[in-house]
Amino acid sequence: MWIGAGLAGMLALSLLIGVAIARILGMIGEEIAELVEAEPWTSAPLTREPEVLAAALEIGTGADVGDRRSHSSRT
Repeated sequence: MWIGAGLAGMLALSLLIGVAIARILGMIGEEIAELVEAEPWTSAPLTREPEVLAAALEIGTGADVGDRRSHSSRT
């Protein structure tokens, strides 16, 4: 009987220690994942050429306004 109680106690103790270690490692893993996930967004280069980006921004925003100014400055 004492052997069974001792084995059950050792099993319960090892499970508790395993769960505690898993929780600590899980928290560390989450923090590392947040750092790795945020890093590429802060250091990523622009993927579009400046001319393409400027043309995309001018669509529907009255791109001819700059042309009017240039025409009026010529006269």
